Order: sequence, then C-alpha cells, then structure tokens
Amino acid sequence: MFAQSFLKVFSALAGALAISATAPAFSQSAAWPSKPIRFIVPFAPGGPVDNQARPMAQRMSEVLGQPVVVENVGGGGGTIGTQRVARSAPDGYTIGYGYTGNLAIAPHVVPNAGYDPLKDFTPIGMHSSYENLLVVRADSPFTNVESLLTAARERPGQLTYGSAGIGASNHLSGELLSKLTGAKFNHIPYRGSAPASNDLLAGQIDFMFNTVTTGGPMVKDGRLRALANTGAERHPFLPQVPTLGETVPGYEFSGWSGLVAPAGLPPEIAKRLADALKAYISDPAEIARLEAMGERVSFRDGTEMRRLIERDNKVFSELVKQAGLVK
Repeated sequence: MFAQSFLKVFSALAGALAISATAPAFSQSAAWPSKPIRFIVPFAPGGPVDNQARPMAQRMSEVLGQPVVVENVGGGGGTIGTQRVARSAPDGYTIGYGYTGNLAIAPHVVPNAGYDPLKDFTPIGMHSSYENLLVVRADSPFTNVESLLTAARERPGQLTYGSAGIGASNHLSGELLSKLTGAKFNHIPYRGSAPASNDLLAGQIDFMFNTVTTGGPMVKDGRLRALANTGAERHPFLPQVPTLGETVPGYEFSGWSGLVAPAGLPPEIAKRLADALKAYISDPAEIARLEAMGERVSFRDGTEMRRLIERDNKVFSELVKQAGLVK
C-alpha cells in the first residue's frame, strides 16, 4: 500500500514539475513579441538591399504590433552582419536578411565566414527572386550571345567582363557561362557593380552581368544593350530579351531573397514571422514596387527556403572551385 501511494504521489509531482518547466517557455512564446525586433541588414544604408528591407520592416511592424528596426551591419561581402544573426539568441528578437550571396556563395569564397548556412539559421521564408542581365554598351559589336561567344573563342581570355567583386553573383554568372560553353573570359573584379557599370559605359570592359534592378533602366534608356537574362524565363521587365538558356542549353542563374533567424527559433515564432513577411508581399503596392525594381515576387515558406539554400550551396561550391577561388 505504501509503495503504491508513494508511486502515485511521485508521478503527480513529476507531472507538475514537467508542466512548470515548460510553462515559462510557452508563456514567453505566447507573449511574443513584447519588445522591438532587430532586423540585421548585412549591407550599408542606401543600397538596393537596404531599400528593399526598410519597407518590409515597416509592414512587418504593423502586422506584429512591435517596431521592426533595421540595423545595417556591412562588411565582408555580407558575412559580418550574417555572423551577428547566427550568434544571436533564438528568441525571435533578431532576424536577418538572407539571400543567395550571404547564404550560398560567400561561405565558399570568404575564408572563415563565421557561420554555417545549413546549421546556424532558421529560414523564415523567401519573398522574391532575381536574375542578372548580360549587358554590353549600346554601340558594342556584340548584338547577341552567339556573336559574343564566337569572339571569345577566337580570342581566348581577351574579352573582359566586370563584376561587383570576386565571388559576387555577377562574377559567377560569367563562370557558369564559361563552364557550359568552354569560352574563356578575362574577369575584372570591382568594388561593387556601380564602378563596373561605369567602366562598361566608358568602354573599358567588354561586357558584364548586372541585375535587372540596376541594369534594366540603362537598357531601357538606350545606354546599354541586353543580350540575355540569366533566368529560366524571359523577364516581364524586358520581355524582348532572350534567356541565356535559349542559346546555351542548361544555363540558368537566379538568386533569391528572404528572412532568416538564428537556429533553434521556436516554430510558433517562426510562423508568426513568416505570416508577417507574407503580409508584406501580399500588399499590391509592395508587389508593384518590387516588380518595378526587377524582382519576381514569390513567397516560399521556411521549409522551401531551406531546400533552396541546400541546393544552391552545392551549385556554388562547384562554381567556386572551378573559378579557383579561395576556400
């Protein structure tokens, strides 16, 4: 009798302790958010990523009922700010801008990037995708992709193309073209796409890959000629421009942008953040604004975003090795 009574009391006590242990975690999640949320953007203020992040933060603030405050942490090709996200507490009060560059390319290019894109983050969701344009000066002798490739084969390594820097997406767009066609180009890295664009306009380099956001307006105003875009489909911003895949079978190079949080974020908080992100890109005004910037608006949840991160780490790891980049 005594043993049975003791077991009953012990079981009841153990159950009460288990409930009390989980109650604080539950109440903290239920009360979230109770203070401002820090949104780390791993680039300086005023750039295209920052210009995209600030309206996003404003809309998410409205949905979540707490300020979402943008904190610009530039440097290291986006890796310094991304490190800060990875090292923050997984409590929902720190989120970060995650995109192809800092989650799929930089870890294979920057020595000791300081984070593992597959282990150190909770993907929240993807909000848009983008691609590059292969552009030349408006008076360039190259009128299509085939004429550019023909010249490159006739003069191996003499055609020059610029990029935003070693390992940037517009650098690797060229490496993929070289890999698929065997054409050899001379890559000229710059400190950003803007100086590369200036040298292209000045005739100092032969071509470059640039985003639809920045290169598209220069195509429309007649300063540049677009030979192709790197996506799987023609872009609605420039529907007359063919894809590179129409000339080079198998060529596709596109990027994506979204939100991440530190690994270990409670699922219920991740869902609320994802719902706030989804509300942002469900706003017709925001859709129009993003599309005018050359973005393709498309929500994908955290599970789908993780698959993209895994897929693209494999793709870019191979390209980085082919290009002889460090890591």
